[in-house]
Amino acid sequence: MKFDILIADDHDLILSGIEKQILQDYKNAKITKVNDGCLALKVLETNHIDILITDINMPKLNGLQLIKKAKNIQPKIKIIVLTYIEQNAVFKKIVKLDVNALVLKTDSINAITDALKDVLVDKKYFSQEALSVFTESKNINTETLGPRLTKRELEILKLIANDKNTKMIAEILCISENTVETYRKNLRSKFKVSSMQAVIAKAYQTGTL
Repeated sequence: MKFDILIADDHDLILSGIEKQILQDYKNAKITKVNDGCLALKVLETNHIDILITDINMPKLNGLQLIKKAKNIQPKIKIIVLTYIEQNAVFKKIVKLDVNALVLKTDSINAITDALKDVLVDKKYFSQEALSVFTESKNINTETLGPRLTKRELEILKLIANDKNTKMIAEILCISENTVETYRKNLRSKFKVSSMQAVIAKAYQTGTL
């Protein structure tokens, strides 16, 4: 099967690793590699690309901006996002972009070829961890109200949404890290999801944040 792939990532080792893995299973794939979003955009403007594999955090033009522009330039292009999803606000935006596949950089390298296999036959693919987060946030009814939170729970939720970790929150609020972890557990329970990424996504979509 012949198809054109554009890989955009600002880490050369990741670019080389992805290319090597893809060519093991898809020897006829034509692969173009770039290390920033602007270069990726130039390729898209002058070449037909079937699949874009992109990181989110890149110089000059980030992955979120690139995805939007890529869909305008080549509406039939398929998008595979490869990221750590470290920022909850960024995760919320990824959920809304309706990408074809989402793979975490912490996943096995085989996840890339698993994603390609499904995307090439018009299926969606999400790695195991990403799948639980994505489906929980994607199926939210945005018109429903979020759970009732205490003042302290809302305070901690806002800090988490601003990328504060447990230790930082404990220091800011002068409470123990164990107490912060208890609040995290309570928030997951109240929002009826299994991860804090899904809590944040649901909090935004229900208007809690």
